[in-house]
Amino acid sequence: MSEPQDEVQKWSIFLPLKHFALGKSRLSELTDFNRISLIKAMANDVIHELRVCPLIERITLVGTDHLEVTQFIDVRINSFIPKEPLGINRDVTSALKDESKIAVLLPDLPALKHQEISLALELADQSTTSFIRDFEGSGTTFYACRDREKFLPNFGAQSAQKHLSTGAIEITDKLFVGIRRDCDSWADIEAIHRGLLGSSTQSVVEQQMHS
Repeated sequence: MSEPQDEVQKWSIFLPLKHFALGKSRLSELTDFNRISLIKAMANDVIHELRVCPLIERITLVGTDHLEVTQFIDVRINSFIPKEPLGINRDVTSALKDESKIAVLLPDLPALKHQEISLALELADQSTTSFIRDFEGSGTTFYACRDREKFLPNFGAQSAQKHLSTGAIEITDKLFVGIRRDCDSWADIEAIHRGLLGSSTQSVVEQQMHS
């Protein structure tokens, strides 16, 4: 017999976000103000989708204060700011508390939909560790672990292969579109159909196109 819905153990989601002054250096064609506005907008859209996913208990921004990104009033959203940032993998690991079901999601997924993250978490429940490959193929946009002792994120260059080498299971589905589309450059943004972008990102993009 399956557990009642209110007793199902939920996930803690971690969004690693660099200090704004350092983030998205490949967006050099934008002014600093527009670059930072876009970073915040993408993260805000991701948080919006996470908030309506019933499988999530806690959302933690790692690296910056969530109040600088979103104005959502939600006790599930919090921040972890490392005293000395050491990179995504070590920073997220140091942010862990008593969580047992942990997922790391990139915050630059402006076309993410909550149905995708719900499916990703359901599939992640079937393996100890799992990940989703990015659209380009070599990177990772999502990494999940159901056993804190086995938590070993490997974000960075060739992260998909690194996650495979640690025994993480690659999860795929035709529904995975926005969850694979991380955006590091303006070309990445332009490659996504405007109607798929979250409202905050869409607003910033439109302002940029008309400036």
